[in-house]
Amino acid sequence: MFILIVLLPLLGFFSGSLFGRFLGRGSCITTTFSVFLSFVLSSLLFYDILSNGVSYKLNMGS
Repeated sequence: MFILIVLLPLLGFFSGSLFGRFLGRGSCITTTFSVFLSFVLSSLLFYDILSNGVSYKLNMGS
């Protein structure tokens, strides 16, 4: 879930910029949906942190 929050907007950008001509209007829907899904996941994570008092550490590198 943590990686999806970070990578979904990036994947939406790449799908819109690389396949925008082929998708047409679907490109707008795809990019908006990916950002919205990232927002929903980050809101769920924020609620989990506030309600349980848990802290998470995301290790992106080595």
